Amino acid sequence: MARINQFLHATYSLAAAMVCADGKIDPDEIVVAERIGKDLFGEFDSAEFRGYCVNPGQVADIELLAKALGAVLADEDKVLIMNYLHAISEADGDVCREEELLLQKVSRSWNVALTRGGI
Repeated sequence: MARINQFLHATYSLAAAMVCADGKIDPDEIVVAERIGKDLFGEFDSAEFRGYCVNPGQVADIELLAKALGAVLADEDKVLIMNYLHAISEADGDVCREEELLLQKVSRSWNVALTRGGI
């Protein structure tokens, strides 16, 4: 049986939560999430990621997930993932209120400043 990369699946959850934050799945956000995800993680699987996007009930509670990840991630990894999430939020040309709130929740949990402009 293949070993599940828990960190990668947690990242899928965060990225999918950002894609779905405004209640719709924007193709531009999917493309950006996949392109950057593949650059960041060699094992990134687009089909698995899209599974999280089309099944929002599969996405973990973001505040709990951010807290758990924050306990194990190095500060530079937190910044990298925050930039990744921010790039996804900007992919459709508009950062909506729900996306901004999600960014703020993760930022506060990790004590990482929000910056404009993702990866």
